[in-house]
Amino acid sequence: CVNNNTAVGNEALLLFTGSNATAVGSGAADAATTATNLTAVGQGALSTTIDGNYNTALGATALGTGDCGDNNTGIGYAALYAFTGANATVVGSHAADAATSAAYLTAVGTHAAGSITDAEENTALGYVALSSNETGDKNTALGAFAGHKTLGAANTFIGNNAGYYTTTTDDCVAIGRNALLGVDGNTTGDYNIAIGSYTLDATTTGHSNV
Repeated sequence: CVNNNTAVGNEALLLFTGSNATAVGSGAADAATTATNLTAVGQGALSTTIDGNYNTALGATALGTGDCGDNNTGIGYAALYAFTGANATVVGSHAADAATSAAYLTAVGTHAAGSITDAEENTALGYVALSSNETGDKNTALGAFAGHKTLGAANTFIGNNAGYYTTTTDDCVAIGRNALLGVDGNTTGDYNIAIGSYTLDATTTGHSNV
C-alpha cells in the first residue's frame, strides 16, 4: 500500500499497492492492486476487481465475482455480483446480480434488472422491475413489477405493473398502474402507447395502438 488506505478484515486489500482505498470485511477488495479510490464494505465485496477505478461496493459479495471496469456502485447483498463492465449504479439485494458487461445500467430495488447480462442503457427502479430482461437495450421501468417479463428493447414503463407481461415488445410506452399489462406468455405487440391506469391492459399481439 502507498498512501491513505484503510483495510479492516482478513485479507482485505491483500494485494493492494495503490492509494485512497477503503476495504472493510473479510476478503474485501482482496484482488485489487493499483485501483484508485475504491471503497469495499462487506464480506467479499469487490473481491475480484484488479485495477478498476472509482468503484464502490457496499454489502456482502457486492461486485463480488467480476473484474469490473471503472465508475461502478453496487449497494446491497450481491448487487452487481458478476459485473465486468463500467458506469453502473445499482442499489438493492440481488439487483442486477447477473449483469456482466452491461453498460450505463441503473437498477434500484430488490432483484431489479436481475436477469440482465450484457444489455446496455437500461434503467429499472422498483421491486423486480425489468427483472426478466437479459439482452434488450434502452428500457426504462419505474415501479414495482414494471416491465417484469419484458425481453424487448426501447420500452418505457412507468407505474405499478406497467407492461408487466410484455415479452418481446419493442418501442412501447405505458404510463399508469397496469397500463399495457398484457397476458402472460402472449404479449408481443410493438409501438403501443398506453397512458392511464389499465389502459390497453388486455393487449396481446396488437401493435401501433394509442
